[in-house]
Amino acid sequence: MSLFVASSTGAPTRTIARDAASRLVKTGAIHTAHVVGYKRGWRVLLTYDMTELPVATRRGKARVFKRHKTIVSCLRDMGIVRFDVDAHRCDASAESLTISRSNAGERLCAESHASDRPL
Repeated sequence: MSLFVASSTGAPTRTIARDAASRLVKTGAIHTAHVVGYKRGWRVLLTYDMTELPVATRRGKARVFKRHKTIVSCLRDMGIVRFDVDAHRCDASAESLTISRSNAGERLCAESHASDRPL
């Protein structure tokens, strides 16, 4: 697997895969981790070779985290236990950064009842 993941949108932004980041943390090549707030969530930027690279999703896009708990878990899995937070661009007036979803069981039940009805 390659160290860097090219963006699937063709944008010049490079990202770094989590498994590659874990290997680089073990060798001491990643020096710092920054958690940066944006309007729709948080991104984790890792400093490698004087370049800040966002942590990638499986498809190569920069991952956007919704919860701090997930960020801490991800960073610990990579071997990073200290990081700084930049909330300058974060929208603190937003009610919640979490995605609201209806109960899946209720939705499936409603869909099955709807399909039982005659047209």
